[in-house]
Amino acid sequence: MEDKTSGSLTDKHGNNVIEFPGGRADDAIVFRIRDAETFTGELYYIAGTATDAKVRISTDAYGVVFCITTKEIAKALRDFLFEDVRVSGRGTWIRSADGPWRIEDFAITDYAPVNRESLRGAVDRLRAIGIDWPDDPLGEIMRIDEEGG
Repeated sequence: MEDKTSGSLTDKHGNNVIEFPGGRADDAIVFRIRDAETFTGELYYIAGTATDAKVRISTDAYGVVFCITTKEIAKALRDFLFEDVRVSGRGTWIRSADGPWRIEDFAITDYAPVNRESLRGAVDRLRAIGIDWPDDPLGEIMRIDEEGG
């Protein structure tokens, strides 16, 4: 009762012998939110229909996400099949009373290829740009701001 669980003891025929009353999470309770989102994953499936395209993306955060998009975006996405992409759009998120959030449906409105690299590689690439920083970058920003620029 105190731990909000329930249980039962049954015989070999499935008849309840002893009932252990308690609380039970109502599995029928579902939270549903429609919102914009951006996520990254491997694009591994594209299929066209008469009116739109179906896309599947495997993500670390949400597992496999089933998406829809326009034929034009699907044609552009085919260049990134079996590669990582970042997609943006609107989706419906659902959650049971005790479960994690998951994406029920998602409509892709925009995408961008993703170049996976190590943090060290990214820092080295940025350093190679060769920016000539001023001695006091914050002071320079304040000076530009004061001059209205």
